[in-house]
Amino acid sequence: MTVLASELMVDWLKHAFITKFNHIRPSVYERYTDVLCRDLGACSSSMRMRKHQYVDQSPVVARRLGFASLPLAILAVLVGSQSVGMMIANNDRVGSGVGPGGLSSLEDWLVWLWRVGPWVVLGIVAWLW
Repeated sequence: MTVLASELMVDWLKHAFITKFNHIRPSVYERYTDVLCRDLGACSSSMRMRKHQYVDQSPVVARRLGFASLPLAILAVLVGSQSVGMMIANNDRVGSGVGPGGLSSLEDWLVWLWRVGPWVVLGIVAWLW
């Protein structure tokens, strides 16, 4: 959340300075939004003709924005694999925590929650993503 908030603040300040010192009116953003919507509409209408095409639904919008999806996908795979590796190492370090009596004490429950909790959070994040 800290990274997202700082990115939002940096982008807001950047656009504020660019528009102020270059004397750009805020209506430019409305026109730019209209252009992007028109590009997206043109792409979706041309895609209806080719129903079985397995490519991005908005290549024109991605090109106009300069969005490179492959580096972001590689970054997500690397971060995800490192996160899973750290969680596996953490589970090995914590140990099983469950004795022959099962989860009978509060400490057993906390150890179990410490082991299972990150996996549940990772599953929820992956599902939302």
